Amino acid sequence: MDIFTQKKTLVRTVAALAIMNVVTLSVLLWREFAPKDTTPRTKDGRDVSAILKQELQLTDEQVAHIQTLRDNFFKQEKILANTIRSKRDSMNLEMFNKNTDENRVKALAAAVADNEYAMELLRFEQSKSFKAICTPEQLEKFGDLVKEIKQYFKPEKKTPK
Repeated sequence: MDIFTQKKTLVRTVAALAIMNVVTLSVLLWREFAPKDTTPRTKDGRDVSAILKQELQLTDEQVAHIQTLRDNFFKQEKILANTIRSKRDSMNLEMFNKNTDENRVKALAAAVADNEYAMELLRFEQSKSFKAICTPEQLEKFGDLVKEIKQYFKPEKKTPK
């Protein structure tokens, strides 16, 4: 093979590898930063609101209200969860710092507790809004369904090996 053929082959190989790298990086970045579907789903991938619609015989209007309610709840819950995580991280750093400031640790612990309390109030407000959307008959059925849903979403205990 002469030098010019070798050079052409080398250039083409480098170009093909560069294109493959760009494509691979693009796919990885797309997976990382693409908007994710945050709709809560059951273990088998079904949307919980679809289950509620079927079991409670909800109207399309009720389903829309409930979906909006749930979307708003999960957005607010995520903000609170991130705040709690951030405060806990700061508290851990401060607790294991060489010169621990007890007042700062106590203030961070209080902030975590306040945000946990806000999270519980958020859940309570969601339940009140849900009750306002449903009829008394649907609420009665939902009371029984809550127990089943709780069992269904309960984490499975892993057996030690």
